Amino acid sequence: MKNTFFKSFPTSEEILNLTEVLDTIEVNDNSGCVSISLDESTEIGEDQTNKILSQYQSDYDVFKDIFSEIKKELISTSGNLHKLLSSESLNQESFIVQYHLFFKYMIRVYRLLELVRPDYSISITNNTKVQKLYETAKGFWVTDQGTRERVFNKNFGQRSNEFHDYVSKLLVHIGYDVLPASRKYEKINFDFLISKEDKIYYCEVKIRNIDLFLDTFMTIEMWLHYKKTYGV
Repeated sequence: MKNTFFKSFPTSEEILNLTEVLDTIEVNDNSGCVSISLDESTEIGEDQTNKILSQYQSDYDVFKDIFSEIKKELISTSGNLHKLLSSESLNQESFIVQYHLFFKYMIRVYRLLELVRPDYSISITNNTKVQKLYETAKGFWVTDQGTRERVFNKNFGQRSNEFHDYVSKLLVHIGYDVLPASRKYEKINFDFLISKEDKIYYCEVKIRNIDLFLDTFMTIEMWLHYKKTYGV
């Protein structure tokens, strides 16, 4: 079902309500996965490293940098709308000339809100030739025409019963390499090693909640698409 967010020039009250949403909405910044670099581990020692990896801590969430980017974009977007509200040009007569640009910016705002709280469904297809199941997520996104439609698709590939497979797929997608385990690090309790930009990290999955993690997966996928679209 298509849903057009606004069909006429928004009022000051409508924009104010939107800024309140941006100011109060909470980013789901708990992926359930923690990581610590080998450099930091060497500094603090094996016991402290194992302590950090033994429980979930948001400061060590493996995706914390991405969550931070999203939060900064929410603050920036809210600030831009507040500036708009304080502008003397905010009336239909003087602002209508810029309506097209404003319309495009409002689409950007709603896309940002969409990725913070992704709304999607999972479909499973059966490849009878190889007898394997494949998963695809179909999520809502805001089109260039300002309608909300189920047009954002993400193929998760072969369905897996192993939670770590989903984590590995997302890590690889955002630029990490998943490394084979080594006895060299056997004194540290971790699930797998990952590397990025010549740095190696221990990674441990602490909360094995597939629904929670798929929310994280979709948020990050949409955020990457958003960044590419707007050059953030």
